[in-house]
Amino acid sequence: MPAWFNNAIVLLDYTNKLMDRGFALREAVIAAGATRLRPVILTAVTTILGLIPMVTGISFDFHRMAFSWVSESSQWWRSMAVVVIFGLVVATFLTLVVIPTLYYLQKRFIEQYRLVLQRFGDQYRGLYEKLAGEPFDRQ
Repeated sequence: MPAWFNNAIVLLDYTNKLMDRGFALREAVIAAGATRLRPVILTAVTTILGLIPMVTGISFDFHRMAFSWVSESSQWWRSMAVVVIFGLVVATFLTLVVIPTLYYLQKRFIEQYRLVLQRFGDQYRGLYEKLAGEPFDRQ
């Protein structure tokens, strides 16, 4: 499972815990995002910084005990390092912005859907009672 997926799961789990503690949906999403911001950013930044030598082509030759600016191994690994860095940037954005936004929108949609169903049920019940002349009984 990708690391950003795990970060998103932890973020949403913490959001649910905050809502169980009495936070409103919006405040829970914002508080969870603020709390998880530092660990997610630090994880991504440390990995990106670790890949910078691979992208720039700097390596250390342990046989000669000297830095090598353009080595054969760096040429092979440069494209992979660029892809991993780009993936980490995108995954961090997904984790901290897109996932909480979609979660918020989904929860709001469910709330609105329930309200519409409740209103529809109330109107149906009222119409039934008027037309039938008896109270509505759901059995």
